[in-house]
Amino acid sequence: RGIPGVGAGAHGYALNNGALDNSAGGIRYQVVRGLQAYITRANAQDAPLPFPLTAAVEQHQTIERDQQMDDTLMTGLRLLREGVSRAEFLGRFGIALDTVYADALAHLAAYDMLDTSGDRLTLRPRARLISNQVLLHFIREKSDSLSVSL
Repeated sequence: RGIPGVGAGAHGYALNNGALDNSAGGIRYQVVRGLQAYITRANAQDAPLPFPLTAAVEQHQTIERDQQMDDTLMTGLRLLREGVSRAEFLGRFGIALDTVYADALAHLAAYDMLDTSGDRLTLRPRARLISNQVLLHFIREKSDSLSVSL
């Protein structure tokens, strides 16, 4: 799976190494904004670039497997009813969510921020207004500017 970004201002995601699933990481990219800039860049391309890059792509970033796991938790927990399935996480990445995020889960459980019963991990209602602070606990490569207390 991937998410194609087509047209001016579009954002997309493509898988690395021709993988059939998202377990191998990928490339997140942004196409230049503005129709005229898009047309100019697209017409200027004279040789193929590696997929998904084109002359119209303004920015791109390689997403490694660890970051993809973090992104899965952060985007999935924003889906208030659905959350993140432990079984789907294990199937996708080959490692248990509870193993990867043991410290974050224990810390957030102490504050009753997550519903961890059953297969699905979801935010409790009390965590929704401070969800950004809660979700920061699932970013494993923290810089000094990302420190958060809860």
